[in-house]
Amino acid sequence: MARAATPQRLKRYKDKRDFTVTTEPKPRLARQPSGRSFVIQKHWASSLHYDFRLELDGVLVSWAVPKGPSLDPKVKRMAIHVEDHPVSYASFEGKIPAGQYGAGEVIVWDRGTWEPVGDARDGLNNGKLAFRLHGDKLAGLWELIRTAKPGDKQEHWLLFKKSDEWARAADDYDVTTALPDSVIRNPLRARKQRKVVHPPAQTAAHSEPDLSKAKKARLPATLKPQLATLVSAPPGGGHWIAENKFDGYRLLARVDGARVRLLTRNGNDWTAKMPQLAQAVAQLGIERAWLDGEIVVLNDEGVPDFNALQNALDAQRSQAIVYFVFDVPFLGEHDLRAVPLATRRAVLAGLFDGVAQERVRLSTTIDAPIPQVLEAACARKLEGVIVKRADAPYVSERTDTWLKLKCLQRQEFVIIGFTDRQNSPKEVGGLLLGYYDKGELRYAGSVGTGWNSSTGRDLHAKLTRLQSAKPALEAASVTPSRSSRRARGSEKWVKPQLVVEVAFTEWTPEGHVRHPSFKGLRNDKPPTAISRERAKRAPGRTKAGGDRGAEQVR
Repeated sequence: MARAATPQRLKRYKDKRDFTVTTEPKPRLARQPSGRSFVIQKHWASSLHYDFRLELDGVLVSWAVPKGPSLDPKVKRMAIHVEDHPVSYASFEGKIPAGQYGAGEVIVWDRGTWEPVGDARDGLNNGKLAFRLHGDKLAGLWELIRTAKPGDKQEHWLLFKKSDEWARAADDYDVTTALPDSVIRNPLRARKQRKVVHPPAQTAAHSEPDLSKAKKARLPATLKPQLATLVSAPPGGGHWIAENKFDGYRLLARVDGARVRLLTRNGNDWTAKMPQLAQAVAQLGIERAWLDGEIVVLNDEGVPDFNALQNALDAQRSQAIVYFVFDVPFLGEHDLRAVPLATRRAVLAGLFDGVAQERVRLSTTIDAPIPQVLEAACARKLEGVIVKRADAPYVSERTDTWLKLKCLQRQEFVIIGFTDRQNSPKEVGGLLLGYYDKGELRYAGSVGTGWNSSTGRDLHAKLTRLQSAKPALEAASVTPSRSSRRARGSEKWVKPQLVVEVAFTEWTPEGHVRHPSFKGLRNDKPPTAISRERAKRAPGRTKAGGDRGAEQVR
């Protein structure tokens, strides 16, 4: 028998949303709860995921499933337990506005009824819930198993299909790819009336990823990462894979037996900075590999916070750092760099199947048109997106098979000077920026926002130790922009040794950054490597095809 829920069950749902802005249902409890409906919503937020919801006691008990459900009993999907939702949410489709929790497009991917095997409440409390689904797309016996430990920030579960007549091997059928659309906008025939087409049985040789281009090789001691080229518009033509652009530091992990080394893009060994992360990589159970990814610190909404990452490294609080892995150039005794990216991704996904680990995660790809992916990323205040050619090899240089699209222009600058904050001489009021052009420093303007008092004092202390009597470039070239309130003669010059990351809207005709905002210091790149980053036209694009121009990336 269903029990009536208390309003407290929907408090977290209510607190996360502004219902004067979002069109999501208001947090009202169901008057006559049935406890037997379920819905799966496909949600393009900061990353594409599937929200799995079971009605119980007047609310929808909810999990976020990053990779979506699989009909293969061997494939266990991570499911993160999130706040309860009102039952009326089951019919919600639409766009959650920018600035709101979960901003992005939502569709109803599947819906129907469910029935628990045993007592559902006991199953939820004990962390093992078995149930049957009767949906438009999913059916049969399923199970949720809790894997979280006491004290974990997020409650992780595993969602997987049990073996029955509705199970399908992943090599034969992917339900999320085969049936991608809304069941409200594109209703399916009743499941019993639909003819399920089983492909011909595959041979063992074709059921595994095609690694014919892999080469047997020793694990190299060093590896330079592949770098992405900034472009001004999405590429045209070809098969491209989209991922969110992480706001963090590039990191490669070299795994050789029990030894794990964590290295920056320039080969600096950061293992000692993040011993817990190295241990987490070792727990993946990989014998020998090079992994490529990005380290971040996530805020309460799951969005990377670059300044928080810098603070975590500086304060040696590395337990907050999460490693998102997006490539595997070497694995076991094989060099996979000549293997197409799509196949390397399949191999990498196999390493993470059944792995529920908070510190090391698979970077998910986003199955949506690239302009839509970029729009969703910008709405979530992410840095942008990365798109990669599915058939491309891994190359240790900057290429046009990996591209980056940014919501704002953003790059690193060398600090060439600073000013004191008015009435607070121990804090930085502004940073003078420069970059190298053919070996010569050029002035790029100044930034005076984006830090708090604590960071301002820390910057002041660091820069004071680097003060120099003469500027690193011609002082006459350091001209204040129209919007700058910096008085001539108030500058304090420093040796060009610190690198800072800055977001801005565009370059002015004078070559200064407009509307800049400080994001954090970087210590993974040498100052002499900092140059002005210029967007190129994406492959397959022409001006007639919608190129936005080299300096107009938004």
